[in-house]
Amino acid sequence: MKKVILMFFAVFIVFADNNEQLYKEIGILKDEIKSLKQQIRENKDSIDEGFEILDDVERKYFMDKVNFSPSLMIRLDKMRYENKYIEGETNQERYGYTKNFSIASAIYFDLDMNAELSDDVTFFGRISFAFNSQSYQRLCILSRDIKSQKAHTVLDVTLAYFNYYIDKSTTLSIGLLPTFNGTPMQFAQNRPRESMFPALVFDMNSYGAILTKKFQKSYIRFITAKGYTLEGDFYPFQCNRENIENATIIGIFSDISFEILGDDLFSFGVNMIKDFKSQPYLGPDIYKEHSEDSGDIYTIGFGLDSKNIADTKATIFFHLASSLPNNNGHIEDYSQELNVTGNYATGTLIKKPGYAVFAGIRYDINDNFIFGAEYNYGSKYWYATTQGSRDMYNKLAQRGHAIETYGSWLFHKNMFLKLGYLHMGEDYTGSGWHIGEPAKKDALNQIVYLKYNVKF
Repeated sequence: MKKVILMFFAVFIVFADNNEQLYKEIGILKDEIKSLKQQIRENKDSIDEGFEILDDVERKYFMDKVNFSPSLMIRLDKMRYENKYIEGETNQERYGYTKNFSIASAIYFDLDMNAELSDDVTFFGRISFAFNSQSYQRLCILSRDIKSQKAHTVLDVTLAYFNYYIDKSTTLSIGLLPTFNGTPMQFAQNRPRESMFPALVFDMNSYGAILTKKFQKSYIRFITAKGYTLEGDFYPFQCNRENIENATIIGIFSDISFEILGDDLFSFGVNMIKDFKSQPYLGPDIYKEHSEDSGDIYTIGFGLDSKNIADTKATIFFHLASSLPNNNGHIEDYSQELNVTGNYATGTLIKKPGYAVFAGIRYDINDNFIFGAEYNYGSKYWYATTQGSRDMYNKLAQRGHAIETYGSWLFHKNMFLKLGYLHMGEDYTGSGWHIGEPAKKDALNQIVYLKYNVKF
């Protein structure tokens, strides 16, 4: 019995000793776990802080790469339209009237972006915003009534393309292309030339590709693209700008710089709109659906822009173009939708060639004041590929004559105020239109406008 008690006591002593050691080890483990938890918390805070720093750095790196350039245009217009006569028109509601419009206001805001993404790739983009009161009184010249619809804002991406520099002299541009507001429109707008092409030959919104080859003092460009039009509220004063429906564009253009009169630029281009659909904008919420291809239209033209003539601040330009239709015989009939009886509402694609001239002068009186005058004329069968024109009234599409005079006051290098007068006489129906036989017309559109521009 004594042996059993002594053995039990010995085991108890050993166990107690081991238990004390175990407690010590458990305490050490607890301390280590606590220390690890503290390190994890500190590491997590460091990681989170690191992510914030990395995020800030990446965003700053991206913002450093992208350059932003905003511009704002505010414009007031007072318009008067008089339609005296249309040959062959039996509906007396279509002529013999005058329309006086209330003062219209328009606001346009552009945010331009560009970025050097690498040594070989650059990006250019533009977001455009527009609002105009003229939606309440649209200049639909096919009706004696003043058309109206609810005014609303418009926001769209109007430019987004990448330049890939194949080598020092060859560039491939892909995306929403810079094919609108071409030369010589920049002189009256007092802004840099935007399009790679002359406006009288090709001035449209398009998406596709342009291949540019640069020589010592010249460029040659090839384009393959699709044409499209922006929403009607980007063109507040007209109801017939939207007549391009995904047409195929193929063209070749060239610019040559030299010095004879001054700083001279000669431009030449051949453009084709293939599979041209008969897709007009007929009025608020009225569209022609399921239109078919009517044929092709070729446009060929050249122009000369001369700045700083004889070391003065004078600029002159002269452009000439011809439209050459190739209709496939398909007949369209819009007489029911338009409620008109004229030939221009029914028929095939125009059949005969047309031509247009565009000339102008600008003189910088000093660093603050500019005076300019422009004239353009379109023949009976002239068709202008100018649905993307920034000109409010698309005067280059006129079948008849247009005279514009203006004066600009530059009260800051990035701001100017412009007062102008535009006189547009229609000699034939269908200005900007591509269907039916034009008829003789006697109509006059008179516009006085005041415009404020700022660009940084």
